Amino acid sequence: MLASIAAAIFGVIIGIPAVRIRGAQLAVITLASAVALERFVFRNPEFTSASGNPIRRPTMFGFDLGIRQGRDIARWQFGMVVLVLLTIAALLVGNVARSATGLRFLAVRSNERAAASTGINARPTSWWRSQWPRSSPDWGDH
Repeated sequence: MLASIAAAIFGVIIGIPAVRIRGAQLAVITLASAVALERFVFRNPEFTSASGNPIRRPTMFGFDLGIRQGRDIARWQFGMVVLVLLTIAALLVGNVARSATGLRFLAVRSNERAAASTGINARPTSWWRSQWPRSSPDWGDH
């Protein structure tokens, strides 16, 4: 949860100046911020140990959900977890896309000027559309 909050804060810091930027410039700024974060945080020995960051085996309610165990690769338990999470994510994205917010997102993505002419405030809509995916990948850590 803490990582989701940190990702959202970092996304806001990057997202506010990026609202005015479009296209290739936005891609370059996004990649540059990712490289800077990787170099200055993840490779910094004060934040990470020299031996790396060992990850515990994923468990839920006492069930081992790891992808492999010994010589077994792609265990069926892991496949079921992936299927359930994919179904939940698809339902969530489908519901957001059909909602009023999702329709505003789609209108701004299609044509920002046309969306603005219908009364949609394109700047905050574009900003919120870019913030949602920044924190959602971390939801699976908990």
